[in-house]
Amino acid sequence: MPLEDAWKLYKEDALTGVHPDDLEGVRRQLDAYLVSGKSHCEIEYRLLKGSGDYVWVKNTLSLIEHEGGERKIYSIYNDMTKEREERARVRKQYNDLLLQHHKRNDPNVLITGHCNITQDRIMQISDQSGAGLVERFGYVREAFFTGLSTFIVDDDERRIFLDAYLRRPALEAFERGETKQINDFFVQLPNEENGRYIKFEMNMVSTPDSGDITGILTAMDITEQVVADRILHQRSVSGYDFVVDVDLRRDTYTILSQDENAHCVPPRHGIHSLWVTQMLESCVVPRDREQYRDSLNPQRMLERLKMGRSYTFAFSMLGDAGAVRTKNVTVSLIDLRLERVCLSRTDITNSIREQQRLLRVIAYNCELAGFIDTATGGFVMYTRQMVLENLPPYTAQKYNAVLDSLTNCYRTEAGQQAVKQKFRLETLLRQLKEKPGGYDFVLPYEYNNSLRYKQINVLWGDQNHNTVCLMRVDVTDMLATERAAKAELERALKLSREASRAKSDFLSAMSHDIRTPMNAIIGMTTLAKANIKDSGRSGTVCKK
Repeated sequence: MPLEDAWKLYKEDALTGVHPDDLEGVRRQLDAYLVSGKSHCEIEYRLLKGSGDYVWVKNTLSLIEHEGGERKIYSIYNDMTKEREERARVRKQYNDLLLQHHKRNDPNVLITGHCNITQDRIMQISDQSGAGLVERFGYVREAFFTGLSTFIVDDDERRIFLDAYLRRPALEAFERGETKQINDFFVQLPNEENGRYIKFEMNMVSTPDSGDITGILTAMDITEQVVADRILHQRSVSGYDFVVDVDLRRDTYTILSQDENAHCVPPRHGIHSLWVTQMLESCVVPRDREQYRDSLNPQRMLERLKMGRSYTFAFSMLGDAGAVRTKNVTVSLIDLRLERVCLSRTDITNSIREQQRLLRVIAYNCELAGFIDTATGGFVMYTRQMVLENLPPYTAQKYNAVLDSLTNCYRTEAGQQAVKQKFRLETLLRQLKEKPGGYDFVLPYEYNNSLRYKQINVLWGDQNHNTVCLMRVDVTDMLATERAAKAELERALKLSREASRAKSDFLSAMSHDIRTPMNAIIGMTTLAKANIKDSGRSGTVCKK
């Protein structure tokens, strides 16, 4: 309305334009403000507009005392119609939320209700548990939730419940923006022989108008769901010491499944970095500590997992009675955006022992054995000394990247590049595709001014062709033996040829010397036989 009209309306009474239904309340609040001595006050009410309608306003009053003791009230009026409409919408949404919550008819729901956390009061409760909770614990919220905690069997779980649902931690969580608390607990209600698993879910919202925090509670029996999940889970993770969900952003972990007989298993919930430190200090053997620390470093874990693959690492630790056990840890990604990962640890001591036995057998026949991961290109190499003295193997993340150091002692007439080409992973894979049963080649090997000959055997390491095996054998002595045998054979053949030639020469010479007298004898014998009846002639022949 125009300023002149406003002055005409309000100059005698500042409350003239207040809506009749609000007038008494405004007068009461104004009187209370004047006697309170406070410097500021806010009053909400409806005020007349020039059009004859009313608008919701917030009147902010400031009481200022001037010289001589004169006190004046200064008012600032703000239109809050839209704010009031928004409040009405939020209030309706809030009431609808409560109504929807209390209308849940899931047969597994045991408790529904809401409370004023700020004022520590239970506002409404529906108890389907048969335990008479309100009669037992009353309507004071802190006492009610403390009473509920006594039904939780496990002490650690009871502490988690209290730290989540009591008044102070609940309000602190709301301030942090954590408006939902969901936890599962094993609970044994009064007069129940067997306990049950119950999911407690509390949603916290700000109450319209007052701003108090309201907690909306649901307690649901999830026993059958937990049993079904555990059966499925056990089938998928059997054989593991434990399976852990790690929240790298909050540096916390939760054990999802564990073998009760496993050694060095952490508490079910805890701080990830603290657990790693404790393992390094008390369990992991010294030679594996650096690898263990690096493999479980949050930043390194995310860097490796961002490549899209899980990874594993092995380490040795002290077990029961000081025995050394070897463990294998698999690190896999759950959700990169949430920085959640899964760690699963399994005992591979028996497998490692079996592997060591096989490696020892290989070591007695081979100088070294190398294993290439065809998917990642990773390389692990054991020498005879490493195996027999139980030393760690040589490892490299990329096999082709270390070919220079692996092939620098080999020699061929074609040169070093030709040697490297024979050893490249692509060449090995192509040859194995043509000869799936494996193949070998021999190369001269020059070391410490000594020339040796090495045979390289190439074969698949598994049925799925995920690994290529390289085994090296020194064949210098065998080649020398073969050459000596070949030379001996050639010498024997030469002597045989010489003897055969001498025999031929002898027979040739003998045939010439014998042929003339033999012809004479044969001729005379023929004449004698022809004149056998003529004694004179035959006798003459015989005498001759």
